[in-house]
Amino acid sequence: MFLKKFIKVPSFDKRTLKNILSIIVLRGGNIGLQLLLVPVSIMFVSSSSYGLWLTLSSMITWLNIMDIGLSNGLRNKLSEAIAKNDPALGKVYVSTTYILLVILSVVGFGICLALIYLLNWNSVLEVPKDMTTGSFRELLLIISSSFFLTFLLKPIASVAYATHKAYIENLIFFISNLVNLIIILIITRVLPAGDLILMAYCFCFTPIAVTFILSLVLFKRNFAAYRPALRHIDFSTARELMSLSGKFFIIQIAATVVFTTNNFIISHYFGNEDVTKFNIVQRYFNIVIILQSMVLVPFWSLFSEGFARKNVSWLKENMNKLFKMTGLLVAGCVVMLFLSNFAYHLWLGDLVQIPFTLTLVVCFYSILLLISSVYTIFINGTGRVKLQMITSIFSSSLHIPLAIFCIKYLHFGLAGLILVSSLWLIITIPLRHIQFRKLMLFREDKTIWTR
Repeated sequence: MFLKKFIKVPSFDKRTLKNILSIIVLRGGNIGLQLLLVPVSIMFVSSSSYGLWLTLSSMITWLNIMDIGLSNGLRNKLSEAIAKNDPALGKVYVSTTYILLVILSVVGFGICLALIYLLNWNSVLEVPKDMTTGSFRELLLIISSSFFLTFLLKPIASVAYATHKAYIENLIFFISNLVNLIIILIITRVLPAGDLILMAYCFCFTPIAVTFILSLVLFKRNFAAYRPALRHIDFSTARELMSLSGKFFIIQIAATVVFTTNNFIISHYFGNEDVTKFNIVQRYFNIVIILQSMVLVPFWSLFSEGFARKNVSWLKENMNKLFKMTGLLVAGCVVMLFLSNFAYHLWLGDLVQIPFTLTLVVCFYSILLLISSVYTIFINGTGRVKLQMITSIFSSSLHIPLAIFCIKYLHFGLAGLILVSSLWLIITIPLRHIQFRKLMLFREDKTIWTR
């Protein structure tokens, strides 16, 4: 009832409400499982080893950008096929996407193998002194091979989104986190001393097993009409699958550079224990970020519909409601800031000591991100993302050199790195606001604000 009053739009039907409710339940469960996994993982290995794991595993996020065009392309083209009631065409799109991912995976894994054996990783990361070169390379092989296996299984999420079953991706994450937690708890009872390699096998291959099993089940039952097959591969559709989301592809690359290089910079200049501290604080405030995203998920398509109809009053009304909700979440961030020491102790005990300065700057960054996300979901919904693409390229190009300058020459420490990330949001939020105001005028002229 609350959601119906909050949205007030005919297209927000029972199916969409079911998706939102499912996402809320599953993401809420994921938050709890991820919070539990942090202390269990640190106790299983160590704070330093866990920091190394966080740094290396963040490379998966880097690699994930490679299929942004494909996943968005498949989602959009499959939606079109469904709207045309053409399951045969949908099957062609799904089958072709899978074979394209096989080709990309083979090439990508070959590049990773070369980097693993040719690159001097000691000059990039703080490799633990008690870890041999062979063990470190094995760890890298686990991460890279598991990524490309996951890469091959990703189309199931695109099929789920296209068929209005967005909760399936969250279901995969929930089951994977739950199985990981159970396995780690069992292993800690068997092994008195933890093993980073063993933890890597667990964390990397559990999601693969879960995704593979669910893919088989879903393609046999729910998505049988779009089950991939070799005879349905059609490379003539590859270009439209890969070119649909060119601007979004660039934006995602830029965002990935900004968000995922932080772990590498921290590991290089401060050590792996500080990587752990940073990620703990980030996960703490991610609670409010995830809460906001639960509501924002359906608004991309809802804003697309409202903008196409030039429904100014509806767009303004729902943007106002989203900002009111965001105001409550900002207040929640402030409360979390003052309760942080108590929360860390309750969550982690004495495993890790978090400086208040780090908590303060991450809180500031989280507040900016909450505000920015409302504008971003609206602009993405309209498809007018050229300005966002340009600002993303600008920020990603300068992020690493500016972060190193603040750390190495200005001696701002770990907090300085977070402030650099915040700087980009301080610059772009006013631009997003101006663009929102201009888009709401629905002028026909083509400018940087309306393209």
